[in-house]
Amino acid sequence: MPLVLRAVKGSKISIAEMDANLTYLESIAGGSAAPVALTASTTLTEASHANRDINTTAAAAVTHTLPATATTGARFYGTNLGAGVLSIVLDGGGAVPRNALLPTTIDQYSAWEVRRTATGYVRIA
Repeated sequence: MPLVLRAVKGSKISIAEMDANLTYLESIAGGSAAPVALTASTTLTEASHANRDINTTAAAAVTHTLPATATTGARFYGTNLGAGVLSIVLDGGGAVPRNALLPTTIDQYSAWEVRRTATGYVRIA
């Protein structure tokens, strides 16, 4: 949802529009939403997982699958706190494009981040 700007609207912003603006800004800044705890392989959704800290606590290897579509700029990130390795894959099972220096899986106590760009997903950590 884009911000409602007074100059663009041409009149005062309503209380509801201001609340929506603040909610939107909070969501893209990380906000105060509680972290999400995952204990098993999961298909991530934009509504439940984007722009929220995802803590994975599985004892065995798990895979998180990115949603087929997400808003440009959506971030999926977290920490693998479990004993098993974590894999992040595209919808359909393909690998997420990443820098060659990044390992293919995320080890215990390692952070990860995937961003949605205009052309697809890219893993940056």
